[in-house]
Amino acid sequence: MRGNYIHQETGWFADAQYLQTDLDTSFDSKTVQYGGSVGKYFAPTSIVSLGFMRTEDDINGDNSRYTLSNFHAQEIGDDRFFDAGFAVSYLDQEREDDGYLVELASTYYPTKKLGVGLRGAYAHVGEKDEFTYGATSEYFVNENLAFNASYTRLDSKADGFSIASNVFQFGTKVRF
Repeated sequence: MRGNYIHQETGWFADAQYLQTDLDTSFDSKTVQYGGSVGKYFAPTSIVSLGFMRTEDDINGDNSRYTLSNFHAQEIGDDRFFDAGFAVSYLDQEREDDGYLVELASTYYPTKKLGVGLRGAYAHVGEKDEFTYGATSEYFVNENLAFNASYTRLDSKADGFSIASNVFQFGTKVRF
């Protein structure tokens, strides 16, 4: 669940979110995430924000994330747009050393209905280094319905071992 508020006259905004995941497998697990951010539009399509996200996880422990981010969207003519965002986060870990996360993402919209993007992130927590990169796409059927797909690659290295994973996701976005 997520909600936001934008004060039209000043450009200040706030958002909040809550997510709960319950796994019912051979071991039960529950994860709760909640947080929010405040920020300001310093131009009609440019945002700077400060955010906080708390994760309470039965298996991996609790942690907090403090983030400074910016986002900018730009029209480049003929109904074509691009957007880009950058974020840096401090990761306060309960069961590991604290760390940091740097994220970068950009999306190009060749039409108002289609967006294709790239994203990347680097995280360092204790002895662990993770590099994530991927591609996204989104197609708006109309202003209330969109279909999306993404590919994400994760490479993680820590204490002499490494993990690599590939994730493909498909989804639908409905606006009310």
